Order: sequence, then structure tokens, then C-alpha cells
Amino acid sequence: MKKIIIFSYFFPPFNNMASRRWAQMIPEINKFYEVYVCTNNSTGDLPVPLNENRILRLNKIENYNFTRKRYNRHNLFHLLISFFTKKMRSIDSTILSWYWKNRKRITNYVQNLNPDIIITTTGPVSTALIGKMLKTRRPDIFWILDVRDILGPFDRNGKNWVQHLFDKCFEKYAIGKPDLIFTAGKYYSQLLSNFYKRKVHILYNGFPGKVKILNSSPSCHKQIYYAGKLYDHQIESFKLLVNTLKKTDWKIKLRLVGDKVQVNKIRQLLNSSNPDKFDLNPPDSSLKIHEEQMNSDILVVFEDLETNSKATKGTLTGKLFELLVTDIPILAICRKDSEISELLSKTERGKVVDSENGILDFINNCNQYKGNDIKKLEEYSRKNQAYVFMKILKGYLNEKDNKILS
Repeated sequence: MKKIIIFSYFFPPFNNMASRRWAQMIPEINKFYEVYVCTNNSTGDLPVPLNENRILRLNKIENYNFTRKRYNRHNLFHLLISFFTKKMRSIDSTILSWYWKNRKRITNYVQNLNPDIIITTTGPVSTALIGKMLKTRRPDIFWILDVRDILGPFDRNGKNWVQHLFDKCFEKYAIGKPDLIFTAGKYYSQLLSNFYKRKVHILYNGFPGKVKILNSSPSCHKQIYYAGKLYDHQIESFKLLVNTLKKTDWKIKLRLVGDKVQVNKIRQLLNSSNPDKFDLNPPDSSLKIHEEQMNSDILVVFEDLETNSKATKGTLTGKLFELLVTDIPILAICRKDSEISELLSKTERGKVVDSENGILDFINNCNQYKGNDIKKLEEYSRKNQAYVFMKILKGYLNEKDNKILS
């Protein structure tokens, strides 16, 4: 049985989409490959899919968002990096704390296990540097790169032209020459295929467990629900919903995670509107969040409304897939040409809107989006995605073996 090592900055028990993406495919992959993981120490409520003796844990995750991790203020080198790389996606503190600090331990781990295959899943981009390093030292190893986040090369996001150019060049350097590349959606695949001049395969984030429609218990008091983090690019979508709800008798319940500064901004925004319509709550367990979702009338997803970014057109937030297996209508507030629109239309589970009238129309007609055709959802289960991954991998490995034999 071939050995695989997955290198992921996030992994259970830490509970975010980056952790769930591979962790919830491992039970299927582990039936055909001997799977190991190299990650960080963390806390959370997400079940660990492997025995701990198959997991190498390095650093302690101290912050939800690695791009906001603080550099050592007493280290001049760290301070210089922090100053010149502000707003950049490719360079962050994990270059030093995740890749550089642990490269010897990682090298020894790989030498001891002698894997046939390594998987590096980004972000952070520094995880790709681990793959590049190991592939350089062991050219025979089969390196798979999983690119979850592609904003660096395609989104200016306040960067000057030098920073943007560096982001593009660095990501091309960090990528090196993996044997196989995956990403999280169709449009991302097109962008990255053009960027790297090679085929990039699709591996959706998907949802866990069996394909089963979960029946809700609507609250009957017209409640919209959102749990998660609100990033800067999602704020305009959120404001649009807040302003629209003033004209209705609907309410929104929120459970927000993230830094206190961002949460306080949201609180101030809500207080300046009609506070009675908004129920803002702190983070809670995934079980509690699921219970609250199932007692809501509409589930909402926020993404970028701006159409000048190449990357955000293809954003398929992992949260969206996990909402598909309820019977609760999904309201996605984002740019009209988003790939989310295609997914919701195909599964008949919701609609993308980008205006006040669009939100009002959805609220008035939301019951038509309770699609419950299991066959339309099967493609997106993590179990199915695991088999998609293994089928593609098998094809590449067979091709590699044939080249060696010839």
C-alpha cells in the first residue's frame, strides 16, 4: 500500500474549512493508501480522522487567520518583512514560523516514513514551499499541490504594483513543478491552468457524511441565519442585507468568529440600524450552530459584490456546500456572475442576488428553493470527492509507471 503524507497548516481538532477539506476525505482515502499528516497543534471540536501516531504536530496555532499572525516585534528582520509585505497574500509570518522553522523536522519525518506521495494544501502559500523543498531533494516523490485560495496572483486588494507583481512571481516560484494540481472550483481551474500553463483539476470542498436531506424546523418568526467570519470583501454584501431588512418584518441571527476589531465594526453597523432586527452572538460549538441553522427560515452566504476581481468570480465558499444538505433555502448575496449561481441553480437550493429588489424577491418566494433531489447533490459529497481525487491520482501514477518502464 502506497504511503501519502498530507501537509496542511490547519487540521482537526481545529474546526475551519481548511481543516475539513482533507480531514473528511481521509476515511475513504485511507482504505487504499496509508495516510499520514503533518500539521500544527490546535484546539477545537472537529473529530480527528486518524490515530495521533500518524500525525506530526509542529507549531501551536494561536490565531484563526494566519495572515494576521504577529511577527516578533523584537526581531528587526521580522519587522522589515511585516512592513514590506503588508496586504500581500504570498508572504506572511508562516514563511518563518511554519516552513523555515520546521524544515529539518519535516525532512527527517519524510526520510523516516519514505512516502510515495505528498500533498501540500495552500494557504498559506508557505505550505507549497514544503512541497517544493521535498520534491527538489527527492525527485522520485509524487507531489500533489492543492490550491484552495488563489487571491494572491489575481487580486490587487490595496497592493501597489510592486507587491502585486511580487505576489504573482513568488507564487509561481513556490509552486515549482508539482506532478498534479487541484483547486476548489471550475473557474479557479481555468484561471490557474492559464497562470501555470498546465492542467489544474477540480476537487470541490463538498459536504461530510452521506447524501441525506436534513429536514428543518422553521422558526415561524422569519429568521435569516449566518454563522462564520465576515471578511472585508463580504462587508458590502452584509450591508446590503442589513439595509434591505429594514423594509421587512424579517430578522437575522448571527454567530460571528474573528478578531474583536472586525466584530465590533459589525456591532456598530447593526446598532446604527434597527437593533431589534439583529441578534448578534459570540462563537459556539458546531453542534449549537447546526441546531440554530435547522431552526431558521433562510440561510445566507456573503461574498464579494465587486466585479473587477478575477478571483472572486470563482469563490465557492466551503460553507455553501455544507448548507446544501438541508431543506432550508439559501440566499447568496454576491456578484451575479459568481460560480455560486451555477451551483445553486443546478441543485435547486437557492439563488444569487446582488440588489435590494433581488433580496426582497427571494424572501417572498424562498419556498421554491427547497430542492431535495439527492442525485443532484451526490457529486458534492466529500466521499465522492475522495474517489474523484483517487481516480485522477491513479491515472497519473499509471502514466508515471509506464514512463519508467519504457
